[in-house]
Amino acid sequence: MLVPSSELRDLLRKQQYDTLIDLIINDPRNLSIICECLSDLELERFVIEFLKELAHSHPLKSLEIIQSFIGHDNILHRLCSLLVIEFVSRKHPDKIQKYIPQVKQYIFSSENEIRLSALYTLINVVDRFWKDIIDLYDNLVKMANDSDELFRFGVLRLLTILGEKDLSKLETSISTLIGAVRDDNELLRNYVSAWLRDLISKHIHEIKLNKGLIQKLFEDISFVDHSTRLNLFTVLAIIAKDQPDSLKPFLNELFQMLTDADPSKKAGAALIIGFLAKHYPYDISKSIPLLGKLLNDQNATVRSIALTALSRISEVLPESIVKFSEKIIDFLDDDNLDDTLGALIALRNISKIDPTAVLSALPRLEKLLSCDNEDIKFEIASILKWIGSTYPDKIRNLADRLISLLDSPDDLVKSSALWALESISREYIDDIEKSFDKIASFLNDENDYIRSGAAWIISNIIQKKPEKVRIIVDKIERLLEDSDDYVRAASTMLAEKAALVIPKNRKRIIRLLAERFNDESPVVRSLSIKALGNIGAKDPDLISNYIDEIISMAVDETPSVRASVAETLGMIGMERPSLISNKIDVLVDLLADPDETVRYSAAKALEKIRNALNMPHWDAA
Repeated sequence: MLVPSSELRDLLRKQQYDTLIDLIINDPRNLSIICECLSDLELERFVIEFLKELAHSHPLKSLEIIQSFIGHDNILHRLCSLLVIEFVSRKHPDKIQKYIPQVKQYIFSSENEIRLSALYTLINVVDRFWKDIIDLYDNLVKMANDSDELFRFGVLRLLTILGEKDLSKLETSISTLIGAVRDDNELLRNYVSAWLRDLISKHIHEIKLNKGLIQKLFEDISFVDHSTRLNLFTVLAIIAKDQPDSLKPFLNELFQMLTDADPSKKAGAALIIGFLAKHYPYDISKSIPLLGKLLNDQNATVRSIALTALSRISEVLPESIVKFSEKIIDFLDDDNLDDTLGALIALRNISKIDPTAVLSALPRLEKLLSCDNEDIKFEIASILKWIGSTYPDKIRNLADRLISLLDSPDDLVKSSALWALESISREYIDDIEKSFDKIASFLNDENDYIRSGAAWIISNIIQKKPEKVRIIVDKIERLLEDSDDYVRAASTMLAEKAALVIPKNRKRIIRLLAERFNDESPVVRSLSIKALGNIGAKDPDLISNYIDEIISMAVDETPSVRASVAETLGMIGMERPSLISNKIDVLVDLLADPDETVRYSAAKALEKIRNALNMPHWDAA
């Protein structure tokens, strides 16, 4: 039944949309009357709300009803049909594929409402039906500068999605977005820069931005609002991480921004410089004083990002930030976890080359060991390892804290704690020896760094308390064949003590040491030779059958191995000259070795043998 126009208008004003829906379903002609109400400014909003309700409650029926309206001569009927299609597309994009060809035509309409509705319908369905829309791409690029803000917004959004769906269009989409970054509308700028950020973040490996586009980004930074600027800096940071060569030509611009009054520029430039540090350390070195100055900036974000940049620089140029050590140490009192980690990373790298510079951080490091963050524990243990390598006495009091870290679920924490304990155990074993069994249990760990750390601690303890070797003697053969060079190296010293302390295993262990002469690691070859020398110095008879094998290593390609041969022959010759009296020519030959250390070791060995033989002099000629 056709309802009078006045009655329909009254129902619209009262927003009795359910009643209107029933009337239209019973007689679709009533929709024509409602469509005419779009020309009434008072009723326009109610008509749109009603059409939305109709589309959402009866999507299929509403599409059926507006079928005859789509190509209607009356603009209001066309607009009504497009609004229904648009509203249906929001929740049921799969229902309108057959309407896409007609919708595409309407984005060229001279009527703004019609083209807007058509455009936003396409946006709603592009994710699923982009292949039906991609033929509009070139036209959309031309429309990106349209005078209507809402239309520009929709076009740029559609280009963003299509560029992501069809990667052959990606660079054009990015270029178009960059061109729109300085739009007059601030909200549009914010959205465009965010779309640009996300697009480049997802597809940085599929594109290569040319110098002109990057130049424009740098220029835009000075002319846009704060939110847009942050997005642009993020874009540049992404490029810096994955395509650093693209930003190298703009280093001077970045350096200048570090001195800008605007905090966002200082922070953004520092962020990018930090990412470029590992690629161009010496090129960015001139920024280091500026970054150091920013550690005192009034803005907390600037201080934080400057610290992060210096932390990254410390990975490649640690010596350049030593002078900022005390200021970096101050960040350890910061409640910001990222700042604490950034400071610890920088201090870890500084401690590798100058442990003295971080000694004042020890009280803070001890306090931070109580935190629950495994990353922080790892960094602290690493710093303590480097401090302990020079000043074991300075971290001796932290032995118990380090031992407690061995219960960490994180292998990095455990391995760093073990190596920190190793540095202590070179001089002090009393606080570590009580955990001997616990440390020894790590000799079976799957992690190479953990096994090697444990092996060296055990070795250091056994050097001072040889009897302890009985506890792990059954592991020595396996450790000597371990896949890790450091484990095998430490095991040569364990084997040495075992051979001297445990008579029943002596011959087998000496044989195992001799087999290490062929080890792929020169350190292991060198230490296994020295181990036999130390055994021979105690009891030359134990290694008398291996003299020729030791001498055969005098032609090893590695100087340290040849030097070990000379030292070992000197130790054996000093105790039992007769064992090598006819081998002196080997040492004489080593006096002419191209390596100074080898020549020195050979001379010292000959001097020991001369003294043992009570010879008045040794004529090496």
